[in-house]
Amino acid sequence: MTTLRDTTTSSQEWYMPAASESAYSPPAYVSYLQIAGRSEWGTAPSWLQDAAERIRYLQSLGEGWDGYGSSGVSPRLANAVVRFLSAPLWASTPRPRIVPTSRGGLAVEWRVPPATLELEFDPQGSVDVYVSDTSAGIEWEGNLGEEPGGLEQWVWRVTHD
Repeated sequence: MTTLRDTTTSSQEWYMPAASESAYSPPAYVSYLQIAGRSEWGTAPSWLQDAAERIRYLQSLGEGWDGYGSSGVSPRLANAVVRFLSAPLWASTPRPRIVPTSRGGLAVEWRVPPATLELEFDPQGSVDVYVSDTSAGIEWEGNLGEEPGGLEQWVWRVTHD
């Protein structure tokens, strides 16, 4: 299975732009070619273009999108999540559900019974992870990089179970 650059991705590493890009400009390597099926790591997910459009739409909602004073999704966060999802690690997964959070973050969710994988990207750079597998009696919540068995195991579960 193809993995991210390093299987020990820290909760902050995903959020850092490349040295040549501004924190608020589109990342240099989230390009048309990448969205069309290639990334710097290999094959990008087939649903990446739809996910990028969904994230741009959620970003366009701005402040107060929920009617209760919620924060809007920043361009930096939107770009970082698209960059994160462009890795071949996600290529075999079904299309995720992507929703905004009231704190200005994005939640990316795969629910393929009996497995669930949820990633909540915070505007401050942290990623909270929730995983469960009802058939194995496993449920866990914590930070990216600390999930039991590694992220690849949970990607496999939502792809193959």
